[in-house]
Amino acid sequence: RSFTHIPSDTFHLISSLSDAVPILDHTDSSSWLARFLFPRVPGDPGIIKARKMITDVFQKQLGPSDGKKGGGIRTGWKVEEHASQGDTPHGVKPFVNVVATKDPEAPRKLVLAAHYDSKWFERGSFVGATDSAAPCAMLIDLAISLDALLEGAKKKRKEGKGTGDGLEDVTLQLIFFDGEEAWDRWTHTDSIYGSRALVANWTKSYDQSSLPSSSHEARRLTTHGRPVRRIDSIDHFILLDLLGAKHPTIPSYYASTHWLFRELLSAERRLRDSGHLYPDIKSSNEAQSFFVDRDPMLGAGIEDDHLPFIANGVPVLHLIPTPFPRVWHTLKDDASALDWPTNYAWSMILRLFTAEYLGLEMPQLIRKD
Repeated sequence: RSFTHIPSDTFHLISSLSDAVPILDHTDSSSWLARFLFPRVPGDPGIIKARKMITDVFQKQLGPSDGKKGGGIRTGWKVEEHASQGDTPHGVKPFVNVVATKDPEAPRKLVLAAHYDSKWFERGSFVGATDSAAPCAMLIDLAISLDALLEGAKKKRKEGKGTGDGLEDVTLQLIFFDGEEAWDRWTHTDSIYGSRALVANWTKSYDQSSLPSSSHEARRLTTHGRPVRRIDSIDHFILLDLLGAKHPTIPSYYASTHWLFRELLSAERRLRDSGHLYPDIKSSNEAQSFFVDRDPMLGAGIEDDHLPFIANGVPVLHLIPTPFPRVWHTLKDDASALDWPTNYAWSMILRLFTAEYLGLEMPQLIRKD
């Protein structure tokens, strides 16, 4: 897959797509992230509150609009709640994943995902700021910032006005997993309850394929017009976890997506070189790359929500630092563990990377590097 790089002299447009502060600045008590910092244990009232905070963004803030009140016409997002039950060491628990898809009729999906539950602690209130409230907020920011551009891509696909490279056939899909955390000790059965249930469903459920003849070579060969398993409609699956703390070090874990990892690194470098990566000069001067540019680590033995997808042949890019943050699975994984300039930088990187992956049209002309 070829990337069309957005020229650096238009990078100011990336930050102007939407203000990241109301979503990602945890130092602002009214921000989405600050309000999301509470215990979110599966089956408890907190997880229901968290789920409503997520779905409200897509159903209300980004819901369908005729444009009469300003802001342009919006077709909205398709929001699905995938419910299941799992046998845990603490009894049967309910789990509900949230799946938000901008253009559900698009034949292929770029999936970005994070888990929105927090680990159960016998004593104390664990809010999981990096694990994974901040990654969830990054996905929310991504949806809000790119919504208008995604509308344009959706309109082009429906009108058959694609460029012939098949980019318009891919839409953005965001998944918020429930039940990632183990209740006791992490095992294959006491962990990733929601993602395991979702993949089990998606390997048995089908969408009608509408892949046009102009599409790139499919990841799996499918017959044009035939039903396609939902799991097979995923172009790439990008999982965010344990992000939001200062100075993350993220390696490439899988050879099949190393080229995609390099595109993220490229987005970070170009934003830094142009002065658009951080919200202020001081943070920029102190910056170090989030990414470790070396050969893939073959998963590094890290178990997470991506495993059921890998088992079904989905190409995975895992954005999780090695080593984990020092506050991992401690009560100190709270607001004090987060760094606003780092979260801002993640916002800019994900916006640029996703816009380039999907070939979204910016307000000004882009050129091919």
